[in-house]
Amino acid sequence: MVFDAPPEKAHKDARRLIHFGDNKVHRRLETEAERQDFMTYILRFNDDRSMTVREEANAALLILAGSETTASLLPGFAYYIMANPPAYRKLVDEIRESFNSYEEIDFQRVGQLTYLNAAFEESLQAYPHIPAVTPRIVPKEGALIDGQFVPENSHFADADSFIPERWLESRDKRIESDNGPAVRPFSLGPVTVLEESEFWFDIIGNRAFHSLAYAGMHLIATKIF
Repeated sequence: MVFDAPPEKAHKDARRLIHFGDNKVHRRLETEAERQDFMTYILRFNDDRSMTVREEANAALLILAGSETTASLLPGFAYYIMANPPAYRKLVDEIRESFNSYEEIDFQRVGQLTYLNAAFEESLQAYPHIPAVTPRIVPKEGALIDGQFVPENSHFADADSFIPERWLESRDKRIESDNGPAVRPFSLGPVTVLEESEFWFDIIGNRAFHSLAYAGMHLIATKIF
């Protein structure tokens, strides 16, 4: 991972983030929340399963993972949609045909919008929310990724173009060989961040809507467009 900032500034910013997270945790511990959040499930244990001081230090990572990635991707999503009139028209038509009023928009129903999901998947491919997290170019000799050998120069067809249709079941021959599941913008395995958890998959029951971040982004985009 490469940072443009000088080491001393990067260290200072990291300390500020950790301090910010600590303050948030302590404020939450002193508050009787009216609604449930992920801290609710941590705080209900007062034995050896409760949160340690060291674990509290990870609060900054949870805050970053649960907010910054979403805030970073939404502008990119909006840009690509607005810059591509055909995609914009398809998205707006899908939303308008799915809801009769603003009040009907909820998590359950926006999870069924196939073109909206395809547009977000394409945005993650074209506009990485945290571009420094993982390399996206297969080295010259190829690479073994999640048990699969990937040869060099492997990429999507016309990868620099915004084509949400590559994520739909029905696609033209130009993009039919694109392997969507190979894209893991939130990383893979035990290091997968909070957004990529199966939490929403269990609740919504739609595999295309399995992510905590996706849930929020789908809802916001649907209400905007």
